[in-house]
Amino acid sequence: STSDTQKPTEKKSPELITEKNDISNEDIVAMAKKDAQGLQIEATGLKQQTDVAYTISKHKNLVSKEKSVKAEELSSKANSLSEGPVRQSTLKEATELKREALKNAEQAVAAYTIAKETENSALQKQKAADVALKYSQEIESAIQQNSPDETQKKLAELNEFIEKQKKESADRTMSASVSKIVETKRLESAQQEKLAQKTQDDLQSLQEDVGALRYQ
Repeated sequence: STSDTQKPTEKKSPELITEKNDISNEDIVAMAKKDAQGLQIEATGLKQQTDVAYTISKHKNLVSKEKSVKAEELSSKANSLSEGPVRQSTLKEATELKREALKNAEQAVAAYTIAKETENSALQKQKAADVALKYSQEIESAIQQNSPDETQKKLAELNEFIEKQKKESADRTMSASVSKIVETKRLESAQQEKLAQKTQDDLQSLQEDVGALRYQ
């Protein structure tokens, strides 16, 4: 009879045994690709940060050189002037330009340092993204070849690799935070030293002015 007739069953790739039975092979492939895409997005973001940092460094370095040249021109001009308000004003402007030139030079170095760090991180992240992509392709291939054992093996390797990447990223973040704190303290100390030196210079200048008044 028609009811006794059995329809031929379609051959399907065996579903992987996972913690959740509702996860299909398609879901597993999608998750593996998502892991690879996540690393690729991070790598691309780091590359963009690198480009920005290099651009800032180049700009700050250019500004520093321009201000240095202008400061030297004003210093030469001031030296050719006789003592008076104009000479003092010119020297003051030259000093301010030298200070701005130094500040921009320091910012250029800082931006360059950041660029090198992010460039290295981008390279490492790109390598990780390439490895993860290869894993996702191997997982998809294993599923297509009906090899659940190989798929489970590659999936476990991918999961282990992703966890390792997360740990390394967390370690780098913590290391960067510590370095930032150390650098902040160093800059604070340098600023205090500059302030102390300026106070001493101002005091010496005041003493010289008082001494000069005594002989007038």
